[in-house]
Amino acid sequence: MSISLSQNGVGLDAILGKEKAVSMLKEACFANIEVKTLSHYFQN
Repeated sequence: MSISLSQNGVGLDAILGKEKAVSMLKEACFANIEVKTLSHYFQN
Protein backbone atom coordinates (compact mmCIF):
# COMPACT_ATOMS: atom_id res chain seq x y z
CA MET A 1 0.00 0.00 0.00
CA SER A 2 1.50 3.30 -1.06
CA ILE A 3 1.26 6.15 1.42
CA SER A 4 2.83 8.63 -0.99
CA LEU A 5 0.54 11.20 -2.57
CA SER A 6 2.81 11.14 -5.64
CA GLN A 7 1.97 7.47 -6.23
CA ASN A 8 -1.81 7.82 -5.78
CA GLY A 9 -1.59 6.92 -2.11
CA VAL A 10 -3.48 8.64 0.70
CA GLY A 11 -0.54 10.55 2.18
CA LEU A 12 -0.93 9.01 5.63
CA ASP A 13 2.59 9.68 6.84
CA ALA A 14 2.70 13.26 5.58
CA ILE A 15 -0.71 14.23 6.92
CA LEU A 16 -1.46 12.04 9.93
CA GLY A 17 1.87 10.86 11.24
CA LYS A 18 3.03 7.38 12.10
CA GLU A 19 0.90 6.96 15.24
CA LYS A 20 -2.38 7.80 13.52
CA ALA A 21 -1.56 5.66 10.49
CA VAL A 22 -0.82 2.65 12.72
CA SER A 23 -4.01 3.29 14.67
CA MET A 24 -6.05 3.32 11.46
CA LEU A 25 -4.46 0.07 10.29
CA LYS A 26 -5.28 -1.61 13.61
CA GLU A 27 -8.85 -0.32 13.39
CA ALA A 28 -9.07 -1.89 9.92
CA CYS A 29 -8.09 -5.26 11.49
CA PHE A 30 -4.49 -5.43 10.26
CA ALA A 31 -2.81 -7.69 12.80
CA ASN A 32 0.91 -7.57 12.01
CA ILE A 33 1.98 -3.95 11.52
CA GLU A 34 5.67 -3.24 11.18
CA VAL A 35 6.95 0.31 10.78
CA LYS A 36 10.31 0.61 9.07
CA THR A 37 12.46 3.70 8.71
CA LEU A 38 14.78 4.20 5.78
CA SER A 39 18.25 5.40 6.67
CA HIS A 40 18.02 8.27 4.17
CA TYR A 41 14.56 9.41 5.35
CA PHE A 42 15.57 12.30 7.59
CA GLN A 43 12.14 13.65 8.49
CA ASN A 44 11.33 11.03 11.18
